[in-house]
Amino acid sequence: MQTLEEVLGSRINIAILRHLDAISGSLSGNEIAKRLGLRESSARQSLQRLVAAGVVARTDIGKTASYQLDRELAFQRSVLAPLFRAEARLSDELLLDLVRAARRLKPAPKAVFLFGSLARGARDFRDIDLLCVVSKERDKEPVHDAVAEDFGVVRRRYKVPVSAIVAAEAELGSARLASIIEAIQREGALIWGAPSPTLREVRKLASSEASRL
Repeated sequence: MQTLEEVLGSRINIAILRHLDAISGSLSGNEIAKRLGLRESSARQSLQRLVAAGVVARTDIGKTASYQLDRELAFQRSVLAPLFRAEARLSDELLLDLVRAARRLKPAPKAVFLFGSLARGARDFRDIDLLCVVSKERDKEPVHDAVAEDFGVVRRRYKVPVSAIVAAEAELGSARLASIIEAIQREGALIWGAPSPTLREVRKLASSEASRL
């Protein structure tokens, strides 16, 4: 019988299994390497180990081999599939906790935007990037203090740092914030607040996330 040590023995093994679990059908080794950004030799070695462990089935078609999860395997149904579902739910829980923390902020900012790797949906994000927009320069310090306190729960619960920039509306067009505004326009999500005409310039709702939040 398979064990976690045998199957989840490397980051590449986990990445391949996670991807195969998320799709239907089979993929060639080259396609798996391309989709996951792996070297073909590394993907091939991991696939050989997973086939030997019995969790991935290999089918040879001419000179090409295709790979897919053995979904009838008890280890897949009882261990791997629930594990990947729980991992996906954890990201949803993190987003909801971010929204709850933003709603608790006192004094309340005009808007809170999420941007960066988490907003892009990256699985291996290292921190949480926020832009909190306030009306006036004098509002920045109290909101910054509130962010440090209220988002502490998120930091402790998920072991991930929260990096928050607090800016007044008048600063949104400054060169200092240009790269952040561009990131929000491209991939950001509004998690709190109602944008004013000025804020609409940086507002971009990620529809799939917004519908859940």
